[in-house]
Amino acid sequence: MKNIYLLAILIIALIQSCAKSDTKQTGSNLQDTTDSVQIAGAFVPPFTHADSLYISLKTEHHKKEATLDFLNLNYAKVLIMTGRLNKADSLITMATSRPGFDTASLANARYANLQAAIEAYKQNQEEAINHYKKAIQIFEKYNDHQSAASVNFNIANIFLSRLNYPMAYQYSSEATRGFKAAGDTLYYPSALAVNAVSAIMLGKKEEAMTAAQQAGEISERYKNALGMAMSGYALAEIAMYDKLYGTAIDQFQKVIPLARQLQQVTIVSAAYASLLKAHLENKSYDLVIEEGKAAIEFAKKYNYQDVLYALNRTISHAYQLKGDEHSALQHMHQADQYFRDEMVTNDRRVMGELLVQYEAEKKDKQLAEQKLEIQEKNAAIRSWLIVGGLLLVGSIFYVYQSRKSQKQELILIKQENENAVLKAIMNGEERERRSISSALHDSVAANLGAAKMSLQAIPFLVEERKNEQLEKTAQLISSIHREVRSIAHNLLPITLEKEGLVVAIMEFVTEINQLNLLTIKIDDRLSSDLNLSKQSELVLFRIIQELVNNIVKHAKATEATICLSNSDQHLEIQVTDNGIGFTANQENLGLYSIRERINTVGGTFSIGRKERNGTVARLILKV
Repeated sequence: MKNIYLLAILIIALIQSCAKSDTKQTGSNLQDTTDSVQIAGAFVPPFTHADSLYISLKTEHHKKEATLDFLNLNYAKVLIMTGRLNKADSLITMATSRPGFDTASLANARYANLQAAIEAYKQNQEEAINHYKKAIQIFEKYNDHQSAASVNFNIANIFLSRLNYPMAYQYSSEATRGFKAAGDTLYYPSALAVNAVSAIMLGKKEEAMTAAQQAGEISERYKNALGMAMSGYALAEIAMYDKLYGTAIDQFQKVIPLARQLQQVTIVSAAYASLLKAHLENKSYDLVIEEGKAAIEFAKKYNYQDVLYALNRTISHAYQLKGDEHSALQHMHQADQYFRDEMVTNDRRVMGELLVQYEAEKKDKQLAEQKLEIQEKNAAIRSWLIVGGLLLVGSIFYVYQSRKSQKQELILIKQENENAVLKAIMNGEERERRSISSALHDSVAANLGAAKMSLQAIPFLVEERKNEQLEKTAQLISSIHREVRSIAHNLLPITLEKEGLVVAIMEFVTEINQLNLLTIKIDDRLSSDLNLSKQSELVLFRIIQELVNNIVKHAKATEATICLSNSDQHLEIQVTDNGIGFTANQENLGLYSIRERINTVGGTFSIGRKERNGTVARLILKV
């Protein structure tokens, strides 16, 4: 049972330690603390008078910078929890761009955390992770472990919403440790609940049950309503795992009204999706259809594509099991449309790549510190040589030992760096496997099911509609055929194997141009006698795919050109666009991966801004 759709539900842990931490930073007096308590007490569910309270409190505290930040953070949180994302974004932009605002402050970290939550709700996962990175770097700088736990918890929720249970489990585990160490009772139960859901999806039943029960006990003890809703949700999912569908239904029916009362709309949507699944497994098909229609209307208000996909798919199965093939097919088509929309608007691999990049950046920082330490040792060695001229023989021996030690340390650093890259590559391969599995299961299998139902419906149709139904089924099968070919092409392009690099590039460019996202031209100046190895062709083709995908996603370009030329000794490929241009600080793991790939076949890679607008990337390979 893999039917969790918990969409970054808790922008919790946003401001819970604002007063305490900012007091350390700004030296605020007792009055500031009193003001913070007053503000925190004003913004509690159901937020009926939040707008008027904000205006009143802002007028009262507009001259106190720290208190004003605390007020803005609380109000922005309310705006996000009530679905007013654009207003929250505008408030944060205004607060962080005011004159004299310290961008290295803890307040800015919390603003970044809120901005990440906004982007997560909008399904802009790349932007969300960038904001989270900014927040966690500042929190770590100030040793604010509780707030760092908050960021880890928010990242865990994003991974859980993407069904990436191993990463959700990892980050929720870090969050629970952080909250526990800080003595937090407000958000610790919710972090335990997310950890429990992640654990049960990984088959860690005993650990999941312990975490869920502990979350429930702490929530009951401290009258923590949010923790109660979350722990109830986790217990319901554990019951689903155990196939105790009646128990799960009871739990979900308790969670939904409580989450509604707390205005936690994403918990409501996620609980609805799992509740329908429980009714389906319990063979209560009429309840699936009845409650499913209400759940769809609720999810449509917030445009939760994942939830709408799950709801329609479950309702389709219920209709099919009731024998209503026509209604089943309608809902299956609707589910397929939501799935396609989600795949177009959201690249599920981006998040993992950015987090790998973040970990690599941390590793680079550690390596830089180690190199600095080595340099300091070398400086100390030189000083001793000057002062200890009379101990020449001993000094030479000391230098020899130090250099030997330095070489060993550099070898160790190089090995660690290579291990980090290898780990990133392995993670990338695993994400590719997961992506292929998802495409086969959720798209190809779904369409095959729809084709099957379409064929099964034909005997029950009037004669004049049978040919029409057969034509629709044939079109659906053709669509399945194209999708299977697309998956196979992504694994290893057949054209590249049979026709060579240039033809494969032309085929790839034709597919991109048909999407009408931009126009790509190919300038083929290669000599007819050029002969490349299969390995070189594959590496070059994959790099060109990566560069074109980067243009589509980031460059905001309308035109691009791929120019291929060669001399007696070199092959050169230039990929240019007329987009917003490239700057050196945009170097990332993807570009590093390109450099590593071209190095394997003895080539070089460079990228930079064109003289006017756009970017130019060059690949040079010896032939």
